[in-house]
Amino acid sequence: MLLFNGEEHKAFYYSKLTEFESLHSKKADVYTDSLIYTLSILDGTRKHFDVVYDLEKDEIQLLALNCGWQTSSSLTKSREVSFLLAFLAHAVRA
Repeated sequence: MLLFNGEEHKAFYYSKLTEFESLHSKKADVYTDSLIYTLSILDGTRKHFDVVYDLEKDEIQLLALNCGWQTSSSLTKSREVSFLLAFLAHAVRA
């Protein structure tokens, strides 16, 4: 069961998840699902979702960490997501 920060978080999450699955003709894996969920929490990362994550290429845009719109909260979330995914990618390769 997923817990949401509000209706905007829930609606945005399901919208982006559906968009991902339409683009890739498959369900999102647990890592992509977690990324979309986390980036959907804050209004700032929702507004700049496409700057942080490229759904079509399935890539995190690391340059987004240096964007002027980042607040301390969104920067923390962006860094947490980037670190977690880098760690998981390394663990999977090992």
